[in-house]
Amino acid sequence: MSMLTTADDDPRANDPVDTDAWCSVPRNDTATQALQPTPNQVEWAVDMAVRGDLRSNYLTQGGWRSQTGLSTIDPQGMFPAPTLNTSSGNGRIPAQVELGILAQESNLWQAESGAVPGQMGSPLAAVDGYYGHQTGGTLADYWTIHWDESDCGYGVGQVTDGMRKAAYAKTGETSLPAGTQRAIAIDYATNIAASLYILADKWNEVHESGQTITVNNDDPAKPENWFAAVWNYNLGFNK
Repeated sequence: MSMLTTADDDPRANDPVDTDAWCSVPRNDTATQALQPTPNQVEWAVDMAVRGDLRSNYLTQGGWRSQTGLSTIDPQGMFPAPTLNTSSGNGRIPAQVELGILAQESNLWQAESGAVPGQMGSPLAAVDGYYGHQTGGTLADYWTIHWDESDCGYGVGQVTDGMRKAAYAKTGETSLPAGTQRAIAIDYATNIAASLYILADKWNEVHESGQTITVNNDDPAKPENWFAAVWNYNLGFNK
């Protein structure tokens, strides 16, 4: 006796996970949920990171991290605070500058809106960037999915570089290891370590020989000297 099969009989028909997405860490996966930290937790992580102390021994392992399949988390083991190229000062990124970056990028959200601090939710992956939505045109054009245009910015620092699946890396870019991508998307402390690493790299980029851009006395300990590097964090430097 044969039976008719309907779409509802196919488990894939009701699967909320976009398995064909180009971004590495899925949305709407019950096994891939990020903790929404409190603002104090974000500030603590930044304060530790600027000193290079955001390491495994200062973090509570297990618990919600184990629920998501993360192993022992060592944020600045993965993303050490880089040395700043500077002719002046102590070479430390001011915590206020990194907090300003995080506030602008995500309003301090690691999980998608709807998750209150202390609760879990889908990793924050900007919807436009995740689905490759385009601005301009009709409303139907906007809601058309373009996986090849996916930006894949994740979490509190909207970490983008290396966050596509390995087979879909952007031109000139290498995808991060899958475990690192997952930690960035789920764990706010790892995301902040990655964000700080990016910010330091942006500072160093505008201090390369032959294209140096300095502000005031170029002491990185002073927030008012970071205008060029902060601009470079999101827009990118045209060498």
